Amino acid sequence: MKRVNVLVLVGCLVLLLSLFGCTNKEEPVADYMKMSDFKTLTGYIVLKNGKILLIQGNNVNKKDLEAFTLQEIIHTYNERIFIGFHDGIDSSALVTGVKVKVWYDMIQESDPPQTTVLKFELLEN
Repeated sequence: MKRVNVLVLVGCLVLLLSLFGCTNKEEPVADYMKMSDFKTLTGYIVLKNGKILLIQGNNVNKKDLEAFTLQEIIHTYNERIFIGFHDGIDSSALVTGVKVKVWYDMIQESDPPQTTVLKFELLEN
């Protein structure tokens, strides 16, 4: 009789643990991927040394973006951020000096800061 009680108790514990382990607390993908939920930045692209920098502001000199080194650009422009691209985004249309709007989720604190672009749009200069 004691064996039966122990087996029933163990069975109930296993069932309870499996029920708690199967709860799903993640957000639905469709809600997460709405671009209106993300922040945006607008600025000019700089491609140097295999890195992509987004320069913000109204006083951007496109000739400087071409002529300056990456370090000179970082020291000249205060509103700048390194950007990378989420998997599946084709960034081949980006060249130094093109104006873009980018959507991102969060910015990593560093100097300069960094973010991952989820979507971008080319803007007319």
